[in-house]
Amino acid sequence: MVEILCFLFYPRTIPELKRKIKNKRGWPLEHRSQGIVLKNNLIQRNLPPKVSEDHGIYAWGTDGLEIYNNYISGWSQTTAGGSIKIRNGKTIKVRCNEMYGSGVIAYNYVKGALNKIATNSPDGFGEPPYLRDVLVENNLVVLEDAKDCTSSGVNFWRDAGEHDRADFESQIVINRNTFINGCIEMNNPIQGSAFSLTNNKLKRLIIGSYVGKYSNTNNQVCEDCVFERTLPQECGSVPHP
Repeated sequence: MVEILCFLFYPRTIPELKRKIKNKRGWPLEHRSQGIVLKNNLIQRNLPPKVSEDHGIYAWGTDGLEIYNNYISGWSQTTAGGSIKIRNGKTIKVRCNEMYGSGVIAYNYVKGALNKIATNSPDGFGEPPYLRDVLVENNLVVLEDAKDCTSSGVNFWRDAGEHDRADFESQIVINRNTFINGCIEMNNPIQGSAFSLTNNKLKRLIIGSYVGKYSNTNNQVCEDCVFERTLPQECGSVPHP
C-alpha cells in the first residue's frame, strides 16, 4: 500500500529525449507509457480547497493501462479535479476502484493531436488522436451531491471533429458501476456507437444532442434511489485509510 498525492503518466518528454529524437511528426508513439498497472493503492488528497489540483491519476496517451482496486479521495468535481483522468490512448481498464468526491474524466483531444502532426510540431506530445478499447467496470463513486455531471461519475468529451467519425472513439464499455449521486455524461461530438453502457446504477444519464445512437442496456437511472455502497465480491479488498 502506498499513500501518494498524484500519479502522472505522460508520454516521455524529458529534455534528453527531445535532443535525441529527430521526427518531423513530433514524438513517436512508441515512447509513450506502455503496460502500466496501478493496483491496491491508497491515493488521498488532503489540502485546502484553494490549492491547485490536476487530477488524482492522469493517464495521457497510454497504451496498455490497468487501474485496479485503488482507493482515491480528495479531488474536486471540476475539470481540474476528478479521481481519474484518461486522455487519448488505448487498451485502458479502470476496474474495482473506490472513488470519493469525484469520478472519472475521459477526454479525447483529437484537434490538438492532429494539429501537431499536420504542422510537424517538434514539441508535440506523442499522443494518438483517438480513445479506444476502454473498460470502466465495477467501480464505486461516492459523492455528497452532484450539482452537475462534471467529474461526478464518468464524463466523456472530445475537443473537435465530426460526431460520426468512428476512428476517434471505439470499443468503450461502461459496465456494472455504482455512482452514488453521480451520473454518466456523453458530450458532443463524441461517437455514440463506440459506447456500451450496461448494468450501471446512477442518478442521471446526460447525452449530447449529436452523440447519436449508443448501446444502453439494463442501466438503473434513478434520482431518489439509495444504492448499496459496496464493490462486487469479485473485486476483493480495496485498501482504506
